[in-house]
Amino acid sequence: MKPEPLTVRSPLLPLLLAALLLAGCAGGPQPLLERWQGRNDTAQASSGQPVVLRPANTVQLPAAGISDEDVFFALGEARIDSEALPKLAAHAARLKADPKLCVTLVGHTDDLGSPAYNLAIAQQRVDAVFDALRGLGVSRNQLRRYPVGSEKAPAGCRQEACRSKLRRVEFQYAR
Repeated sequence: MKPEPLTVRSPLLPLLLAALLLAGCAGGPQPLLERWQGRNDTAQASSGQPVVLRPANTVQLPAAGISDEDVFFALGEARIDSEALPKLAAHAARLKADPKLCVTLVGHTDDLGSPAYNLAIAQQRVDAVFDALRGLGVSRNQLRRYPVGSEKAPAGCRQEACRSKLRRVEFQYAR
């Protein structure tokens, strides 16, 4: 007697197969903002140096990189200190004055700790700034969250003075 072939008749089978195929084609994790931008922000310029690509309509406040307008955090902390409150009030006022303006809250960390820990603390910092801005009356529709952790931390930053500037939430404005 010949055994009958195994058949699975589940409406979820096609979805499961599609999910497995997509997972295999993903090529590794890709940060959320890179997917949002639709391009890889670690492209190489002709000089071989990494090039940071941002959406064309991004307006930096006040300039690219580390800014005095960023909200800084202590080592291992996601609590907003009193020094950051005037900065947050200024950002909230700017956003409430222009309802079409949006801001991406980019959470950075230093290179201490594992990548998973750094991403988690970056998320907590971004959430703290998000909650503070919401508490100041900023519309949820104007706020985006993007924790990068230590992914973009410069390799040569080994002193505490340098690392303390990396533990921050950066504000990237766009229309």
